[in-house]
Amino acid sequence: MYSYRACMLLGQNDIVNISYKAVYLKFQSILYFFSSLQAAISFLYEAVKCTFGMEDMVSLVICLNKLKSNKANYASSFNSSLNFIADDLSFLHFGTSSEVLDHLSGTHSGLVGRRHLCSIPTTTLSDIAASAIIVSSKITAGVSIGEDSLVYDSSIFGRVQIGSLSIVVGINIPEGSANNSCCFVLPDRHCLWEVPLIGRTSRLIVCCGLHDNPKNSVEKYGTFCGKPWKKVLSDLGIQESELWSSTTQDKCLWNAKIYPVLPYFTMLRLAMWLMGLVDGKNESLHPLWRSADRVSLEELHRAIDNT
Repeated sequence: MYSYRACMLLGQNDIVNISYKAVYLKFQSILYFFSSLQAAISFLYEAVKCTFGMEDMVSLVICLNKLKSNKANYASSFNSSLNFIADDLSFLHFGTSSEVLDHLSGTHSGLVGRRHLCSIPTTTLSDIAASAIIVSSKITAGVSIGEDSLVYDSSIFGRVQIGSLSIVVGINIPEGSANNSCCFVLPDRHCLWEVPLIGRTSRLIVCCGLHDNPKNSVEKYGTFCGKPWKKVLSDLGIQESELWSSTTQDKCLWNAKIYPVLPYFTMLRLAMWLMGLVDGKNESLHPLWRSADRVSLEELHRAIDNT
């Protein structure tokens, strides 16, 4: 049996599903963008009108027998309806983190809800920019989030400051940290996320610059946290031999053993150090990082626990 389905974004993320067995309304929260909301509404209207000869989309229910007997005509009508808005659609490429933020804050920003399935404090208790996008996350008082940043699937407690145009994914700062004077800063245009590792009970905290290309080598203008590798090594007092073995051909962020596996709050402190927010040659943090078990992004991707 043929099956055609169209999903439209209408108003506050109302998904209208059109199928041959039934036409029904669902209400969900998603991030799916159309270049023209008017085109989406027009397509839905034309699809229902042309296919079923009815204009009441909400109460429309089609009998299965009728669908079976007219499926050839329905297929033709749907193909015509799909062509109705083809010229108005645009291709959105989400290949990099910066492209995601560009789409969220660019031409399509007016169609994107800024708060989905989240818990945030009142404006008097926090400093969260109106343009910040918070999805499936819990934010408590004292947290600051800058313009056009994205926070997804995170629970953030304590004195945490997230800069503008930054991305935070899967970060879960323990709730008791607010009483433990947890203080963390993520600069503008940076990314921060947690990764569960196979065989470990704790998660690894990973950070990098928004525009870092992990595959760009040291010799080909590679960066870490937005700074050239040579400056990073000089500022932090790190030797190349501590990040890459002598046999490594293309020395880059992808294969640099830079992320330490340590207790949670210690990793947060070292993340700030790696991002250049703490004195590079700190007498306590530098030796702590050097003696820790460290992994690279390459090793990390082979050891992610997906269970």
